[in-house]
Amino acid sequence: MRWILTLVALVVVLVPSVTAEEKALQELPLDERLEKAAKWLASRQRGNGTWTRVIPDPARYVSSNKAQRWEPESQKRPPFGVTLFVLYTLLESGYTPKDRVIKNGHKWVLENCQYTQMWHAKSGKDTKDNPNMSTYDISAMLMYLEARYRSTRKKQPLSDNPTKPPKWNKIPKDEWRLLNASVVYLTRGVAPAPRRAGFKGCQNINGLWRYGQRRPKNADSHATHFVLTGLRAAARAGYPVRNEVWLNALKGLRITFRGSSGGYAYERAGAARIQTTAAVVAGLHICHEQLLAAGVEVPKWLPLNLKNGLKVMDDKYYVGRLDLRRAPAVGERGTIRRGLLDPLGARGNVDPIYFTNYLWTIEQLEALTGREQFRGENWHAARRETLLAVQEESGAFDDWTMVEPKQILATCFALHFLKRTTPPPKKPAR
Repeated sequence: MRWILTLVALVVVLVPSVTAEEKALQELPLDERLEKAAKWLASRQRGNGTWTRVIPDPARYVSSNKAQRWEPESQKRPPFGVTLFVLYTLLESGYTPKDRVIKNGHKWVLENCQYTQMWHAKSGKDTKDNPNMSTYDISAMLMYLEARYRSTRKKQPLSDNPTKPPKWNKIPKDEWRLLNASVVYLTRGVAPAPRRAGFKGCQNINGLWRYGQRRPKNADSHATHFVLTGLRAAARAGYPVRNEVWLNALKGLRITFRGSSGGYAYERAGAARIQTTAAVVAGLHICHEQLLAAGVEVPKWLPLNLKNGLKVMDDKYYVGRLDLRRAPAVGERGTIRRGLLDPLGARGNVDPIYFTNYLWTIEQLEALTGREQFRGENWHAARRETLLAVQEESGAFDDWTMVEPKQILATCFALHFLKRTTPPPKKPAR
């Protein structure tokens, strides 16, 4: 009898109490919880129309094994990517260009996200007076512009001229110029083209991407996946992305990131991880979709690679529990990371790997492949409960594995996952 009482006492201690506010939140319908999250995102906008890169209370977050530096905001580069991705998320969450939060953000975008940030000016240096936009920033720009001027027309042919929008797209000409410059900046470098002084482009000789201007054989799978998502958005806006961009990306994805156990790594010669495997497989599917829509014959090896990539996701997929509110203690972190987040990875690698971003990647795979299950389980339903369990009363989502600003980015990715914002693939050309 004594051991039963001891067990009950342990359960009482270990199970966290639920506050009245948390209980009220849990009882809300899903749509209202998502609306609450979007309102929280909108409330974090600053007076100049941006969303900050700096979290005001860094003490509440656990940093990675690399020392976290909290610089004064005046010393940081403008929050290009964060602002653009939040605007994109809000549009996907029901906001419209007429809403004040979108108007304020759009005004800042037009005033600050210009060609000089992409072309790296004459010096090619990233300075306070001439900050560069990264591949993540520019890809978020493409997602935002596509969502802002999205059309409901059934037939949406690509433009015949990349410098002019298709007739069905109502995007203003100056903003199409910005979209065109974004695509050119991301993709030039894979084919001979006139070059500006000091401009190299971002897609490297292997057809992949990292953070900025291309460097020979320098790429990572997460940046490449994010860029391909941005280019997919540009294509959906009617922009004629060149076929060689997709073909070169396919070749690079297949060879460069190949890792152990049939999975894919973060960068060349790295350890395969479940997150990076999902990113590479999603990238392969995006390229496959775009080539089929253009009527281009895909490489013979591609169907088998797509099949094997999903098989790895099936074989290595792990259903576990992860408390996204707190970082585990050092003694337990490795177990959790290998068990849930990094079942393919190298032993002892305990760097945070962005879990809510991973969920967004899986949501993309579900949309692109039409799959609902991994290992016989409805994956989306299982992870939906994991996310909803860490939604705060304010509406925000927590994720200790995210980069800064953690809550803002985690809330964005959570909304995309829960609302299933990835559009289905285009129909193949006849």
